[in-house]
Amino acid sequence: MSEFDNILLGVNQNMIRKIIRQFRVTSKYKGYLLIIDATQFYTDKDFVQITKDVYPALAQKYHTSTASVERNIRTVVEICWQNDRKAVQDIIGYDINRCPSNSEFLEAIAYSVGEHKK
Repeated sequence: MSEFDNILLGVNQNMIRKIIRQFRVTSKYKGYLLIIDATQFYTDKDFVQITKDVYPALAQKYHTSTASVERNIRTVVEICWQNDRKAVQDIIGYDINRCPSNSEFLEAIAYSVGEHKK
């Protein structure tokens, strides 16, 4: 990875942190860092399968189970939904009457970060 790639990665991570923190979610939640890392999968690849690509890679990185990764991300997504449904809908880009799935939320954040890079 080049120095330029590392700089871009840092910018992306800061943008993701800013998005998540607008929902009053901080690093006290395990899912906070997981969402930052998981979103990178969506910004780096064209096609991502959350259960086959994202959860196993993050479980290995953080020395935990795929079920824990899924649960911790879901917890943060649910907190974001509870704290500001309108902002979640704005990030997703359409009205939704239920809490978004992990993959919907991660993809929406990745898309938002990708749009800001242009």
